Amino acid sequence: MPRLLTLARAVEYLNHRCVEDIRTEGRDCMPLLIRKYKLASGMMQEERIDDPDRIERYMKLFEKDDAKKIATGQKVFIEKDEWQLLP
Repeated sequence: MPRLLTLARAVEYLNHRCVEDIRTEGRDCMPLLIRKYKLASGMMQEERIDDPDRIERYMKLFEKDDAKKIATGQKVFIEKDEWQLLP
């Protein structure tokens, strides 16, 4: 994956790559932002965000270093939440 400067560009790249995959392989492909966090009761909760607009809004909230890590698919811990972007 080429080096990306912002998460917004990462989403654009993933969306473009997914469109190409759909054309060539005929399957659905969409970026997925996963957020894992612990509830007050101690249970782990996982939120799967697949709406490109919501993903872009979340990405604007991340710091620059965290955004680069997330764009490459690495797991990033921000405060007590774990974030990961999957193609």
